[in-house]
Amino acid sequence: MSPTPDAYEAFLNLPTIVLVIIVAIPAIVIMWLGILFSLRRGADSDFTDFANSALAIVGGAFIFVGAFSVVTSWDTQSRLEASVTSEFTSITSLAEDLGGIPRESSRETALSLVDYATLVRDTEIGTQGVVAPNPEAQKALAVIEASVTSTAESPGLTEHQVDNLYNHMEAVKDARKDRLTIDVPNLPVSLNVMLGLAAVLMLLGIGLYPASRIPWLKYFYGGATTIVTIAMISAVLTLQSPVNVAAQSSQVIDMFITSVTEGGANLGLNDGQQGTLPAPEPGQQPGQAPGDGQPPAPAP
Repeated sequence: MSPTPDAYEAFLNLPTIVLVIIVAIPAIVIMWLGILFSLRRGADSDFTDFANSALAIVGGAFIFVGAFSVVTSWDTQSRLEASVTSEFTSITSLAEDLGGIPRESSRETALSLVDYATLVRDTEIGTQGVVAPNPEAQKALAVIEASVTSTAESPGLTEHQVDNLYNHMEAVKDARKDRLTIDVPNLPVSLNVMLGLAAVLMLLGIGLYPASRIPWLKYFYGGATTIVTIAMISAVLTLQSPVNVAAQSSQVIDMFITSVTEGGANLGLNDGQQGTLPAPEPGQQPGQAPGDGQPPAPAP
């Protein structure tokens, strides 16, 4: 059973347009009320120096927290996508190795990788709203590892085939461990609250700031500030969404599933190959072609 998202994750998983509306409505109202109040009072030259200092602090805090949140969230999303790509590149290589071994057991192991990939896509990378490990996926990978080990230890394989099986299996396990260390959403609720508070104070400060007696100019600068604020906060929330992260990361998993189920990537899984490798002849090494290593037949 996959974990369910908590309230924070459920909020971040809302559609982007809904998040934009949730951010935009209070931001527009705050700025509009601030501008109306300041236009009625008119300019106040005695207050300008103090207002400049206050807005510099509040605006600087908003820019710093917002830029930090965007960069951190983007980096986390990129790391998760890179880890998924690394994991399923190794899984594709492992499936290709198994597809080159004409045995029913290796075909079954390669096809079981599809079940593992489906579990990862549907339960571990945020498709259901949560980025978290699924015990069922871990069990599936353990079964696959046992099958790969059994295949590698069976007779009839070359040393190169055995090394490839073990190396690609270890690469899959390492990539999975790296992926499971990445947390999404990666920013705590307190940081988002700080960003929202800084945005409210900045919007109020700019809206109330008596910079001009010209109404349209006041509304122009106030509107531009509101648009930038909405875009900044919406980007931070969207980049932290597990569902949004899953949409980016699942593409490489879908490509792998298609390559196996449709027989692509030279897997040779759907071409009717069955049976086992022929047993080595007397005096022949495992994986050696028939006749290799045998003394030449005497001339008649």
